[in-house]
Amino acid sequence: MEYELILLAAGFGRRFGANKLLYPVEGKPMVWHAAELLARLRDRRKDIGEIVAVTQYAELEDIFRQRGIRPVFNPHSRQGISSSLRAGLQAVLEAKKERDPGDMAFCFFMGDQPYLQTDTVARLLDQYASSGKGMARLCCQGRPGNPAVFAGRYVPELLALTEDQGGRRILGAHPEDVWEMEVPNGRELLDLDRPPGASAECR
Repeated sequence: MEYELILLAAGFGRRFGANKLLYPVEGKPMVWHAAELLARLRDRRKDIGEIVAVTQYAELEDIFRQRGIRPVFNPHSRQGISSSLRAGLQAVLEAKKERDPGDMAFCFFMGDQPYLQTDTVARLLDQYASSGKGMARLCCQGRPGNPAVFAGRYVPELLALTEDQGGRRILGAHPEDVWEMEVPNGRELLDLDRPPGASAECR
């Protein structure tokens, strides 16, 4: 199994009040933490294939390139998260057009989870591989979070999402095919919709 990593970093940060992905967290832009995590996964594992980051911000592209991540520009971000999901997925499929998607799994990350740990994601990928399920995601006290993994057979459903529908819609439609891995520290799943200082409890 080969894992294709897709970082979604094209949001507007309306609740944050600015481009939150550039907001400094522990001395680095928030999105840098996500880019570093993907780069570490690539360096540690032999089963990582393509890594792309979908964004609408030209100022983020250099951050991704510095970590060896291919930026994918999405001019349709206002259409909702589904447009970024499709852009990233289509970029990977085009790069892998000689490969059968059935031999791949697609892992989607968000750019606003700076406390997510590489070891946690590595365990998620390993547990997904041994679970026999077609999808997997992290959760804390039963509350779902990101990232989420989808088998290649779910590509048509992912590409059919519209507006602000994300992968959670597909996960909810097939609960019997979802492996959930509990994360004891809810801080890892915290997505920063407001400047740091918000509660880090499971939400």
